[in-house]
Amino acid sequence: MKLQALTPIDMDIRGMAPADSASVHVESLKSSLYMRLVFGGMLVLFLLCTFASPLGYILPATFAGLLCIGMWRHAQVITGPVIALGLALIWILYRASVPEGADFSNYETYEKLVWLKAVLQAICYVPLVIAGFRLSMTDAGALMAGFKWGVLALAALALFEALTQARIYMALADALGMPIRPDLAVVKISLMSYGLMMIYWPMMLYFNQTGANLPRVLLTASVAIAPFFTGANAPTLALVASVIIFFVARRWSTLRGVGIEKYIAIMVYGVILGFPLLIKFAHEQGWLVALKSNLPPSWLARVEIWEYAANRLFEKPLMGWGFDTSRMFSPHIPLHPHNMPVQAALELGYVGLVLVAVLWLVSIRRVGKTPDAQIISPDHLLWTDPKPYMLATMTAFFVFAFLSFGMWQEWFLALAAMSIFIALMTQKASLQVIMYQNKL
Repeated sequence: MKLQALTPIDMDIRGMAPADSASVHVESLKSSLYMRLVFGGMLVLFLLCTFASPLGYILPATFAGLLCIGMWRHAQVITGPVIALGLALIWILYRASVPEGADFSNYETYEKLVWLKAVLQAICYVPLVIAGFRLSMTDAGALMAGFKWGVLALAALALFEALTQARIYMALADALGMPIRPDLAVVKISLMSYGLMMIYWPMMLYFNQTGANLPRVLLTASVAIAPFFTGANAPTLALVASVIIFFVARRWSTLRGVGIEKYIAIMVYGVILGFPLLIKFAHEQGWLVALKSNLPPSWLARVEIWEYAANRLFEKPLMGWGFDTSRMFSPHIPLHPHNMPVQAALELGYVGLVLVAVLWLVSIRRVGKTPDAQIISPDHLLWTDPKPYMLATMTAFFVFAFLSFGMWQEWFLALAAMSIFIALMTQKASLQVIMYQNKL
């Protein structure tokens, strides 16, 4: 049996091997105790924050990013996304401003500089992604050995809390002397579904490879049922959308010789650029009047926010109103428009929106070059393609960004960075499982 060692940059899907041979893509990276400690700690905090407070995601993502800041020297593994992100940050800085009379001796002044936080997050979070590419299979397997049990415990907890309306969360709050209203407690535990949904497909990749049926059933039940009992609509929509993309990508990995990720990337690019125009056009045609009369309160609020923001953004369509200026439109826009394309266009104009769309375009296309966990055995029976799982994960994040959260919310971006790391970790851990099963 022939083994072929490749670097992470070269680890592309090569296609089917000849019938009389097998090929295994193996990374030539050394195991690192430092990587295990840093990211082991990050993963533990990720699980704890998913239950206790998603806002806490900032802590593990920032510290892990700082502790692996040297990964920037390997930025060539994601050259396209890094360049696109850099251009977007330059435009953000150009359209940002410093409050008049700002007192830089006061910490609160820095807290209000969202553009500064955006830059610092890019500096800290990008190394997490790069580290995912640089992680060795041995380290990935060691990290997954504990993380998988933590995920299953979290999934069971999320399901129990949803069915009992936050029974454990309220008991802990009472024990800590911080009682919380039952309805607010349910809102708090509903956020667990967002974190679980972001790691659902990577974990399914791993569990599918190990053939573990019970973990797959438990995890799926949690992401499918818990949102129903907590009233969280976005995770349910994210699950439905990601399931569609998963099966499309698995059925047509390539279409007319072109990777399916390129078609999806172009589609997302068009949606980002076209959505504000669509809202504006629907408003002018009077379509939104009939639509809003048939919407539940939460969706009605979203559509009204998008409608107002779309009208205001076309007052300054090219340059936008300025970075993080969504807040100035209160009460019509509470904090942010709850929609990535609308917020980007409103604040950064169509120049900024194009840069955001390009970042998504190159990031989705990069999925076709991620470290693949594939083995072609002589009988062609063993095959694990991570691409559908990764595209499904990006779909879930896109749905959340499109419906729920602001573009610059630190915890949401921290969740994205850690989810990418986890996705890459599961790919390599899955490959290690395949190699172990076949004694390679």
